[in-house]
Amino acid sequence: MKQLLFIIASLLLFSFIQNGKEKHVFKNSYTHCKYETTAGRLNGTYVSYYPNGKKKAGGFFENNYRIGKWTVWDSTGRMRMQRVYTDPFHFTRIVPAVPKDAPVQLLNTSPYEICYNEKGYIHYFPLQERAVMWSKRIWREIRPSENPVLFNNNKLFQLINKGLNEQLFKAYNSKDDEFREELKQIQNTNNLKVIAFKLKEDTFFDKDRLVSESRIIGICPVAINNNTNDTSDLYWIYFPELRTILAQEQVQITKQIKSMDDLFFYRYFYGQIYKESNVYDRPISAYAKGMEAVKESERIEMSLIESEHDIWISLAE
Repeated sequence: MKQLLFIIASLLLFSFIQNGKEKHVFKNSYTHCKYETTAGRLNGTYVSYYPNGKKKAGGFFENNYRIGKWTVWDSTGRMRMQRVYTDPFHFTRIVPAVPKDAPVQLLNTSPYEICYNEKGYIHYFPLQERAVMWSKRIWREIRPSENPVLFNNNKLFQLINKGLNEQLFKAYNSKDDEFREELKQIQNTNNLKVIAFKLKEDTFFDKDRLVSESRIIGICPVAINNNTNDTSDLYWIYFPELRTILAQEQVQITKQIKSMDDLFFYRYFYGQIYKESNVYDRPISAYAKGMEAVKESERIEMSLIESEHDIWISLAE
């Protein structure tokens, strides 16, 4: 029976590498997606389908962000929305056609300009609760294999410790990702090796800008003790307070990404989802194992993308 379940899971969830990109197919009763990744990051063609086989959405990702032309159709095959992205937060709407009336035209122009503040990092667009049309809270775990820049020479962990030593921000109990129980004393890190970081983040659709955005709320180092081989979560840091020191650490990855903070802002990382907000407050590992857990993580990832497509269709009606 277990072998049969594994075969079924393998048929529904598989990937293969071609031309340097990893190609994926995800399919369950509600969602059917084909997409490409590089080191886990969405990078390349993305296509999704309705249960009746009709194409639902199609476009391109570049390092986790939409780029170029994106189109969505309804379940009958009728085009409902088409956009052309010039960067993650700016697009031109092609379908439905935007009236030339000036006030309406403004609705197609994002009020958000990407710029650096006096602390050296890109400020977030001010968000009001009324503008949040949809949101989802998730937790990810990022590991060295897909994110070498964050782990080379223990750089990110060193920056966090530097900030704690200089009292630039606070550390909170490893079981408190709501940032209420401050740690008065941080354990000695001499015998620890960081093997992962956990991220807590919110993804939401902003109806003022008509785009989805993800913002990191907290980060937690996961370390192994070199003497005992025990693994533990060390502490949670409120991420917005960490951004100043991350902005001071220079990295040159792309034309846009010049600092460690840019890396996170432009989401040049991969982290597998291990939990989504739920009434039981339980991680995926509490109800799924092995391939089933991998599939569940991917289901949540795809739902974040497809939820935005559902909103686009509703906005076009």
